[in-house]
Amino acid sequence: MKIIGGVCFLVVCLSFSVRSVNAQKEALSSFCQLSLSDELKQSNISFTDGFTFRIDNNGTPLKLTRILGKYTDNAQVKSCLNNWRFSGFGENSRFSVYFSWKHGIGWTQMRITSKDFTQIMVTGTKTRPGQSN
Repeated sequence: MKIIGGVCFLVVCLSFSVRSVNAQKEALSSFCQLSLSDELKQSNISFTDGFTFRIDNNGTPLKLTRILGKYTDNAQVKSCLNNWRFSGFGENSRFSVYFSWKHGIGWTQMRITSKDFTQIMVTGTKTRPGQSN
């Protein structure tokens, strides 16, 4: 009986430690409404700008680096990301974020990606990601 009780206790302890290792990955983020010049808004252009960043042990974004595009302001992106928090990821985890602008509509999509994680926010369009207009 003591052996069965000990085995049950061990199984319960192991299940709790497995849960803590496999914590659910979550991103607490908001859609960044980045401002653009009137000239750029009126031009016939659609684009996607992309950035990478890492997180600290509190899930706060650090070390923002542009990897795609040239239209958004780094300081505005950094300011928006300062309000984001990530949980269930290891310290120094690398993320990418992409902002998509469509002429005549405005900001249409923000996509956050990391290893085994994707979060897509869509606005300003009636189509779903991956669907054509």
